[in-house]
Parts: sequence; C-alpha cells; structure tokens
Amino acid sequence: MCSEAVPHAQEHEQSSTAGQRPYVSVVIPAYNEELWLERCVSALQRQQTEVPFEIIVVDNNSSDGTAELARRLGVRYVFEPRQGLTFARQAGEEAALGEIVAHTDADSVAPSDWIERIAREFRCRPETAVVSGPMCFPKAPLAMQVVAPLQNFFVWLWWLLTRRLAVLNGCNFAVRAVLLVQAGGFAVNLPVTGDSRVLAILKPYGRARRLGVKMRTSGRRFHGQGTLRALTFYARQQLIAALGRERFMSAPDIRMPDGWAVELRRRRRAALALLPAVPVLALAGCGAYMAISPSSQVYGKIVVHGPDSEKTVALTFDDGPNEPFTSEILAVLDREGVKATFFAVGVNVATYPDAARRIVSDGNVIANHSWDHSRLATAVDFRYSQLQQAQDEIQSVTGVTPRFFRPPAGIHTPWQLKKVNSSGMITVNWDAEGFDWVKPNSPERIEQKVLSSVRPGSIVLLHDGDETHHGADRSQTVAALPVIIETLRAEGYRFVTLPEMLDQPAYQVK
Repeated sequence: MCSEAVPHAQEHEQSSTAGQRPYVSVVIPAYNEELWLERCVSALQRQQTEVPFEIIVVDNNSSDGTAELARRLGVRYVFEPRQGLTFARQAGEEAALGEIVAHTDADSVAPSDWIERIAREFRCRPETAVVSGPMCFPKAPLAMQVVAPLQNFFVWLWWLLTRRLAVLNGCNFAVRAVLLVQAGGFAVNLPVTGDSRVLAILKPYGRARRLGVKMRTSGRRFHGQGTLRALTFYARQQLIAALGRERFMSAPDIRMPDGWAVELRRRRRAALALLPAVPVLALAGCGAYMAISPSSQVYGKIVVHGPDSEKTVALTFDDGPNEPFTSEILAVLDREGVKATFFAVGVNVATYPDAARRIVSDGNVIANHSWDHSRLATAVDFRYSQLQQAQDEIQSVTGVTPRFFRPPAGIHTPWQLKKVNSSGMITVNWDAEGFDWVKPNSPERIEQKVLSSVRPGSIVLLHDGDETHHGADRSQTVAALPVIIETLRAEGYRFVTLPEMLDQPAYQVK
C-alpha cells in the first residue's frame, strides 16, 4: 500500500462525508430503475472507507418512480432529459464535485472496498487517467457464467503481458475528472456506446490501469436481448471503439414485461447448446484484439519506437497522398527544414502521382501503407497481395521501392507480417499520435496529444489523408504541425526520418 492510501474505517451512512469535499463522486445513470436502484445505492452507502465520496443518481427522463426513490435515498439527484447512456454519464461528470468520478450501473452491486480501491489507485499513481475492473453476472444465462470468467481471464492476462487495459467495463470504471474534460468528455453523439471510447480518448493524457475489484451486475441484457445478440452487440461496440471509428449504435430496451419466464427457459436451453463454441469464440476474440493493438508483438516483429539514447523524433504521415493537404504538409516541412516519412496508399498514389513524386524529390521518405487500406484484406487475404500491389504502384510513379510498411490502422495478422518479412521489408507502427482522425477536432487538441506522448525515440503518427477518401480535410493537422515542430525543437528534439532513426536503408535495391 502506498503512503497516501486511506485506511479502512466504519461504514458510510451518507452519500458523502459531512463537511468534506468529496474525493470520489459515484455516478449512477438511471432510466426506469426503481426495481434496482435501492440495492445499488445501499451497497455504495455501506462502503468501508474513510475516503470522502458522494453518490449522484442521474435520472435519464424516467417515467416510473426513479426520481422519487433517488430523493428518498438521500443522494444527489440530477435530471438529464436526453435519453441515452452517455448523455447521463456526461451529466453526472459535469455535476460531480470529486477529483475522481466513478461510474457504475443501477443494476450493479459494488463490493464494500470498491471506492477505497479506486481512491488508492489514483492517489498512489498520479499518472493514472482511468481504471476499470472485471464484472460478474450471478444470475445471467448459463452461457454467460462461462463467458464472463473467460473474458475476465483474458483481460487479466493481457494486462499481465502488456500492462495495457484491454476493455473498459461500463459498470466498473473511474476517471480523473480533469483529464476527461481535457479529452472532450463522453461521446454524447453516440448515446448508447459512447462510453466505450473513453479508453481511446484518454490515452494521450495518462495511464489506463486494471482495477482488481469485481463488480456484481445483473444479466438482464442477456435475458432481455438474448445471449448471442447481446454478445454480438458488445463485441461490435468494443471493436469499433478499438479501431477509433465512431459510429452510432442502438440497443433495445431490455426491461422485460411480466410473464417472460417461459421465454427465459427457452433461451437457457439455446445457450446450453452454444456452450461448446464459447472457448473457441473467446480465443478468437483474444486473437483479434492482439491483431488490433498497434504495439502487439505476438504475431511478429513490429517497430513502434526508435532508440531512446538521444532526443530524436520521427514524424510519419498516413493514408496519403491526398491533395491539397499533402502538398500543404510538405510546404510546412520544407519551411521548417524537417524531413518526414509518408506511408502512402497505392490507390492514392495512382490518383495523386505528382504529390507522391514531390514527397521523394523533397527529400522525404515514401513507404508502403497497402493498396487500398482494406482491413478486411488484412484478415482474409492469406497471400496479402495488397503489399505487392502498392509496391508496384509506388515504384512505377516515383522510381523507388519502399522498405518500410505500416498495416492499415495498425491491424496486423501472422500471414501479413510473414509476407512483409519475406519481401525484405520492415513493419513500423507508432508510440505517439495526434489522434487527428477524431472528429470534430482542432489544431490545439492535435498539438496537445502529440506533445504529451512524445519521448526520446518516438515515432509519431499523423495523417495527410483519410484511407481512400480523396480530398479528405486535413487542415487541422496542417495548422497543428508548425507548433508541434517548434515546441519539440525548443525541448531539444531533433527530427529524423525512419531510415535515419532505425539505421536502415529507405528503399530496396532491385
């Protein structure tokens, strides 16, 4: 236990310690939760801790007795008229008084040391931005009794191997309030799934850590929606969040009417029939996540940063050429006397050949970023023909044959990396990025994200294009680039290309 940890003490009977500003605020989104809310709040009021905390119930425009119940329980009450989970979470964040804001669900029951353990994680580790822990479903369908422990095991194993948090569980997570504000808050344009983006948007601001406290929650979504459908929904949600491709997804209301016992029995029988497939699906999910993580080395060697012995940094730009923004970025680099590495998409090289040739003629390095940025080809093309297609196009247009390759969105598979290695090429991802693909965006946010994550030897990811969307607006990146260069120079950094940083030739000799 660190020196700042708070010792265990008597149970709390109030939603916060009298006369003290809360250190932790607990937010409970509630839409028609009068059947579940009291049990959730009671577990929080019985927390064994001396940490000052408050409980905030966000009434998400309920039509039952949720509002009256919340007031009777003696917690802080907030009304949010816009229905949607992330609307409610954001309203709770804005109302919270604590430095740390913890989130759970109304159908969840927190263990007695939940707040204590959350406070300890943040107080002992100031670099922590977000924590999230496992969950269990004591009364879920039988299939979930198997799936949930497997998911918790693989998340724990991933944490043990990589020290990275794989997923954020919505009923069991907490954030440092000021950092979430800086990151832009919850994605309220995605009312159901926006909280899945929290891990991604907080990445530039601090560490994501695993909380070793398990939250008990109901299995009502699996009862109300069906186990397979619910699992599919959550898998898609997590995949979209991991890929950084924000997308609206809706979920049906799972509060079930009376008389559903017969339907539950039918679904339990169906779940039993699916049990043999559960381990296979769990392993497949784990394998998919290891492919998505840009720094994962499980499937083969990938360079994510250079030597840290001196303060060098390599700027890299993905998805171009894309006019007029590639030329505008080249103009900034020329003006600043900086050379960079451009990972070009074959289709875009064919569309903007003059820009591709200018990349090389200006002394920058052009590299391979696949033929058309297809994620599907990465997964199903076992010969990975995209690599050679792009090589041929780049060589035809520019006269050089790249030695460096970056997988689309950083997603990689064993057969893809085998093809790259057999072609005498080097796969390179990144360890710092500007998140300039996030929309909406601003130059200031791009600057902050890059500058907060750069360290000696960093490979920085920025974008001059957007996959194969020709003319995609990258003006925010263009505007941010001079500030990034000037600030890093003032901090003593020297800009190099990837070949210089890794002491490798830029191109293959045919």
